[in-house]
Amino acid sequence: MNLLMRGHSSNSDYDADLGYVFVEMTPTLARLILRRMAAFKAMKKKDRRAVEAYFWDGSAVYLRHEQVAERLAAEVNSDLLIETKKHIDYRDGANVECDQMVVGEATVHFTAFPKHSDIYITSEAIPEATIRAALKTKKRKA
Repeated sequence: MNLLMRGHSSNSDYDADLGYVFVEMTPTLARLILRRMAAFKAMKKKDRRAVEAYFWDGSAVYLRHEQVAERLAAEVNSDLLIETKKHIDYRDGANVECDQMVVGEATVHFTAFPKHSDIYITSEAIPEATIRAALKTKKRKA
């Protein structure tokens, strides 16, 4: 399952030209996220003040505005998170560092710092239902 979503900058005046985030939600990644959600939920039972858990993770690809076709950009800007047939290779993404997966009780999102900047780009939250749906997807033949 290929997910394309909006990316939001921590600085409302500057986004390093990065407006989109792509994640290939494979069954392997979905299982990892669900394990991390379960661990977070267990931690939350012991400490109700826990909000989310951060993990180093390079699963997301951060894309420049011009890398996303106009039609797809309009769809993402309207729906914030869409499934797309197009796969995007990590080498097509912008240079980022400190890539992280942020897990909450029922969502996951991704965040990273664009190289040579002091902002971070954060993806839309992906709901648990979408993650569970990715477990049922089959690998397409090329």
